[in-house]
Amino acid sequence: MKCGQHGLNIQQQNNSNMAETKLKPQALKFSGAKARKTSNQTGITTGVYIDISWDSVGFDTDSYWSGGNPTRLTAPVTGKYLIIGNTHLDALGAGTYRGASIQLNGARTIDTGEIRTGAIGYSYQSVSVIMTLTAGDYVELAVFQDQGSDGTVGTTNCNFSIMRVD
Repeated sequence: MKCGQHGLNIQQQNNSNMAETKLKPQALKFSGAKARKTSNQTGITTGVYIDISWDSVGFDTDSYWSGGNPTRLTAPVTGKYLIIGNTHLDALGAGTYRGASIQLNGARTIDTGEIRTGAIGYSYQSVSVIMTLTAGDYVELAVFQDQGSDGTVGTTNCNFSIMRVD
């Protein structure tokens, strides 16, 4: 048996005949999506997590995103997934907290990133997790701010990605 650059060679003995079989590595089919914002989302209520509504996709191999449920990325099959969220809150004049959270099926928080700040300009946050999803499970990316009035999610570097890893 030898392992080569282009596959695995295995020699087998069949009675007294020698046969050589060449096995080729299987290529994995990429499956994933990247949702984006092309317009600002206003009305990010102060003091609570608000789901980001995505209005376009950079790519979507297996119908993860749907305009009918624009906050969600839905797993088409059961498996392990890498989920990455990047948020952009426009300049906030007050408050001390900014947050981003990946949530499962509208309720359970999977991963949260929070920063404490003073009054600041734009804030960017990233959160990510690898987890098992069952076909039909969905994830959402939510943001939090506590400036005392509604905030805005901007379009710069604001995206939500999912990729099957097994």
